[in-house]
Amino acid sequence: MKKNHIIIFILIAIFVLVGAFGISRHENDKKTNASNDKVIKIGISQMIEHDALDLIYKGIEDELNKYYNNSNKKIAIDYKNAQGEQANCNTIAQKFVNDKSDIIIAIGTPAAQSAVNLTKDIPIIASGIGDPIGAKLVTNLNKPNVNVTGTINLPPIEKQIELMHTLLPNAKRIGLLYCSSEINSLYQIKLAKEKLDSLGLEYIDLTVANANEIQQMMISAADKVDAIFSPTDNIIANSMANVAMIEES
Repeated sequence: MKKNHIIIFILIAIFVLVGAFGISRHENDKKTNASNDKVIKIGISQMIEHDALDLIYKGIEDELNKYYNNSNKKIAIDYKNAQGEQANCNTIAQKFVNDKSDIIIAIGTPAAQSAVNLTKDIPIIASGIGDPIGAKLVTNLNKPNVNVTGTINLPPIEKQIELMHTLLPNAKRIGLLYCSSEINSLYQIKLAKEKLDSLGLEYIDLTVANANEIQQMMISAADKVDAIFSPTDNIIANSMANVAMIEES
């Protein structure tokens, strides 16, 4: 009789363990399915349309699509273009915060600044940035210690100035064309001026606040400078066809 009791106890224990395992597996399956069903919301803010920034977006989109195709994750991309207006960058960043985006990708410094100013919790990936420290996105490139990471696209300004001087040895006065509201441009122009000083060349600032001022600035500078240098400035780059046209005329 005692033996039967032991057998019955063992059977009950097995049933309990199997049942617990079944419940645990069911709960894990529910969690896995819930995880797979979760849609990762990615907000992408681009400062302005031009080839360089458009290519950055294209690369991001391609990689996200690869990730989507090679995983069970669902991705929803919300792409917005600020059309060169800082106010639009702020509006877009606020929308992403309100929508509780899982990640914000900012293409261009103004877009990144808007995102950083509005959230310290949502991860921000910045691209098309020349001077993250000057733009107050981070205080240390090696250890940002904030919710920001990304890539830097600072060109070799000194080498560019050297090349210009080699190709145009008779150019003694250089016009520096850039947008005064572009943090990246201010930093690059500082580097350009230091190099021009070391070469003993004169220079004047040709600053514009927006694209509408470029044509008039170029016309007024035509007889004042021998060459024009422009950094990787979003506003200027977007209007480079017009700049070249004025120069040719």
